[in-house]
Amino acid sequence: NSKEESCFFPIPQAADCILRKVQMSNAPVIYLSTDAAGSETDLLQSFMVSNGRTIPLVKRPIHDGKIKWDALLYRHHLHSDDQ
Repeated sequence: NSKEESCFFPIPQAADCILRKVQMSNAPVIYLSTDAAGSETDLLQSFMVSNGRTIPLVKRPIHDGKIKWDALLYRHHLHSDDQ
């Protein structure tokens, strides 16, 4: 299999990584594109505090997962890959 493995991080570890990027860029908001459960994104939001300020997460609207997957494959030129 020539595809790279996916990496998944515990939410607190992911939050630390995101906060470092937010602090470096001074971003006022984070756009979150994920298929994670609402309980997971709510937990992530609870960790998004920098210098006493909550950094809001803007979540993408609910959508058809198949459309998302097809778009992802097409964008990475994998639409003809049977794996």
